[in-house]
Amino acid sequence: MSAKKLIFVFGGVFFILNAFAQENLVPNPSFEQFIVCPSNYDEVSSAVGWAAYRESPDYYNSCDTGMVSVPSNGFGFQHAATGQAYCGIINYEAEYREVIGCQLLSTLIVGKTYEVSFKIALGNPPPNVNCATNNIGAILSTVPYNYSNPIPINNFAHVKTDTIITDTINWSSISGKFVADSAYEYMAIGNFFNDISTDTIQTFYWFGNCNNYYFIDDVYLGEDTLINSGDIHSLDRAIVLYPNPTTDGFAISSFSYPISVELYSSRGQLISSQLINNPNNRFDLQGKSAGLYYVKIIQGNHHIIKTISKLP
Repeated sequence: MSAKKLIFVFGGVFFILNAFAQENLVPNPSFEQFIVCPSNYDEVSSAVGWAAYRESPDYYNSCDTGMVSVPSNGFGFQHAATGQAYCGIINYEAEYREVIGCQLLSTLIVGKTYEVSFKIALGNPPPNVNCATNNIGAILSTVPYNYSNPIPINNFAHVKTDTIITDTINWSSISGKFVADSAYEYMAIGNFFNDISTDTIQTFYWFGNCNNYYFIDDVYLGEDTLINSGDIHSLDRAIVLYPNPTTDGFAISSFSYPISVELYSSRGQLISSQLINNPNNRFDLQGKSAGLYYVKIIQGNHHIIKTISKLP
């Protein structure tokens, strides 16, 4: 049992969906549809399409009048970003993590770029919530997880926030892009980084561990169709990355400039982006780990994906 349950026994990055975005592949993205009205913690499975992928996340809905109601509930006072419902998770508590997950409405296509976004707000009743953290994010998977087979905490996420979210009043947006390197069918939201890799800020002085809790609403995952619709063949013939392999960076030959360049990890996570204005501009790889990277070059409505190898 987590400290969340024990406490109440005794104490009672900018994102806009552009006009080219496809349909949302997330079922019940604002948690409005429910199988049964929640009446206690640990009932995320009451929200249609959602499940606990690690430990015991919570579901809040205005249909309840008690500890899991909206806007007033056991972890604070928070109106829904959309509608009358949202979910809640412990994002950090002495290596304890709660994670929500869902099966996507369709399988992702390898090589395509996808956008992810969701909104979070920090819970606000001290001392049950006494700190804020970063690293809350989303990870894609080819298999589902559950309480008995929890999603691992392995210091990786396809999209996450490096900023510590401290706002207890307004909803903050977390967003990012990634290139699908597998035929992903499932998505999970939570903190997939261990304590030593997660930054915290104390929001209320209290003896003991950092107790952290976030509300989640308005989850989105869809194709970046502005990029995916590009004519890959015409641009491919004109693009060369050099030197390849490299130790610190590379230049890009192109038939015209400027071009936008995005660097992705071998697992499809967006790492950095840069505008290249002429053949003498180099894409900087200083400080990046050795290994294979995807490079997406975008010019107008055209794009191409190539690979670059970074040596130690």
